[in-house]
Amino acid sequence: MLQKKFDPNRKVSNQDISTLKRAIQLAPSSYGFQLYKIIIVKDQATKESLVKTLLLSVPSS
Repeated sequence: MLQKKFDPNRKVSNQDISTLKRAIQLAPSSYGFQLYKIIIVKDQATKESLVKTLLLSVPSS
């Protein structure tokens, strides 16, 4: 099975982001009451800050 490797330098096109946002809007939820919160981060420094914050918040086992 061929697996693609993650490329952190590859950018998602605006068209792909629009397609994903539309798909999320149309996705079913429980009785239509579940609200979705989607955050699209394009700034690299913000992404790195989020990763550090998330890694620090994960409890160690």
